[in-house]
Amino acid sequence: MSSGYITSIFIGTWLTFQVALGSLLVAVVMGLAGASAKLSAQPLLRGLGGLYSTVIRGIPDLVLMLLIFYGGQIGLNALIEALGSGYNPEPGRTSFLKQDPHVLFKRFIFTCAHSLYLRYTVLG
Repeated sequence: MSSGYITSIFIGTWLTFQVALGSLLVAVVMGLAGASAKLSAQPLLRGLGGLYSTVIRGIPDLVLMLLIFYGGQIGLNALIEALGSGYNPEPGRTSFLKQDPHVLFKRFIFTCAHSLYLRYTVLG
């Protein structure tokens, strides 16, 4: 009976290991690209590298994760809409994809500002 749990634990451990390695690979590639751009002789690349470095180092880790998570979701929804997918999981309701992009952007900014406000209110 416990062998079912052990199998699930091993599958979950393997998946976690794969996600960790994938994340490490993406982080190394992005870091090397940013560092290479910052050390470049071309002013445009040097400026972009400096901007990338400033943004990544200046935003707290938790806030950056929330921005990537929610911003990625909005970006993915916009991409799906641009590709013409008409998928709507709840036919009786207006799809999230059908909402006004300006309203979605305002909600996103409000969520980010609210998260920052709560972070600095709670942590001081």
